[in-house]
Amino acid sequence: MADFSLSSPEAVEAETKYCPADWLDEVVPVLVADPADCVYPGGPTGWLMLDEEANRDEDPHFCRLPVETGQVVGFCAHRNYGTFELTVHDDRTFEIDPYPADATHFAHEDAEWCDMYDTVTKLVERGDPQSVVGDQLEPGTHQVRIWFWSDEIPFRFEVEDGKPKFVRCAGAQ
Repeated sequence: MADFSLSSPEAVEAETKYCPADWLDEVVPVLVADPADCVYPGGPTGWLMLDEEANRDEDPHFCRLPVETGQVVGFCAHRNYGTFELTVHDDRTFEIDPYPADATHFAHEDAEWCDMYDTVTKLVERGDPQSVVGDQLEPGTHQVRIWFWSDEIPFRFEVEDGKPKFVRCAGAQ
């Protein structure tokens, strides 16, 4: 087996985007370049974190959070590294194009969104997109989607010159 991760994520260009950690579930509702990009004037505190594209018909409170100055909100960082070629040999060894060392999620290009793995080895062992029981990938060439999700990162909400911003912090005080 050969896992060819790169020593630095800079080798593959990928923009870091953020999603409020409390909004992550089976779907990713919003990804923004700056955490303040999902804050708008309004709500009971004067500021509202909001996914403008969320389906409010199903739940009017979904992806909607009033925020106030000093409040700490957790975000997760995300980088989508794209698609890489994986070759699985008959003897179950494999080779994959070099990918960023900080990659955390791997999925076959034809797999459902929930069929992801935390290593390429696990993907090869259980990632057949045609299987409902997690069979190993067939020998051959496969396309693999690779991305990064961080653990929760605390940001403190502030307003400067009338504009919302989030400042990375140590956590809740």
